Amino acid sequence: MIKVTFIFSLLFMLSLNLQAQDNGKEFLIKEYLKQSEKQKKTGIRFLVVGAGMMGVGIIALGVSSASSDSGDGIGPYLFYVGVPIAIIGVPIIISSASKARKAAHLSLGTQTVRGLTLPQTQKVYPALTFTVNLNSSN
Repeated sequence: MIKVTFIFSLLFMLSLNLQAQDNGKEFLIKEYLKQSEKQKKTGIRFLVVGAGMMGVGIIALGVSSASSDSGDGIGPYLFYVGVPIAIIGVPIIISSASKARKAAHLSLGTQTVRGLTLPQTQKVYPALTFTVNLNSSN
């Protein structure tokens, strides 16, 4: 009876590390990555639209200066509106990269290993955690 109790208590102590992984960070990582992707797309759109407006403004300015029109036309206005729109896209892209770094930082961490020796020693080592979603409902 003592041997059975000893074996069960030994198995219980060794099974403490066999618990399921904590998915608390997983939701936060997914949220950061989703926000990063949205911000990246928005920043690129701002840059493309601003650069396009600046290009069309320069072309319109060149066409109006080549012709004999006395009016400036819409070229300078497109250029002056396109510059701030393109500049607004840069901090949005920088913020997107910051969110992606936060998500990467959360996925990096440390894991502990317990040895099978009687005085249980814990060793800490750096680890990159990958998760595989086995639930096909998503």
